[in-house]
Amino acid sequence: MSRVYSVKSNARRDARKLGLDPDLVIPCNGGWVINYPETVVAPMVKPSPVAREGDPKRERLVAMLSKWTPISDLMAAMGWQAHTVRGALSTAAKARGVKIERQRVAGVTSYRVAK
Repeated sequence: MSRVYSVKSNARRDARKLGLDPDLVIPCNGGWVINYPETVVAPMVKPSPVAREGDPKRERLVAMLSKWTPISDLMAAMGWQAHTVRGALSTAAKARGVKIERQRVAGVTSYRVAK
């Protein structure tokens, strides 16, 4: 099954990304589609990524939260930016079924695993 594009240039761009001739884009059903040659199989939709079991970085991150740990320490230890640390904490909490507490004292945000 082909994807219907509302803009011809987007269909031509995707054809180029697939290594196909952009002239294979044809009008169809009020839009544009890539007319795949018989020798080329239309690409399938990629499956959504699956969380890996035993991700060592997340395990290390959660292990650091046995006591109140400032986000700056987490950033330095992991080599991540603040938004990446917060996202990883959220994902790790959901995956492990733990609750992570947050406190803000004097403008410094710290996290720990709830006891």
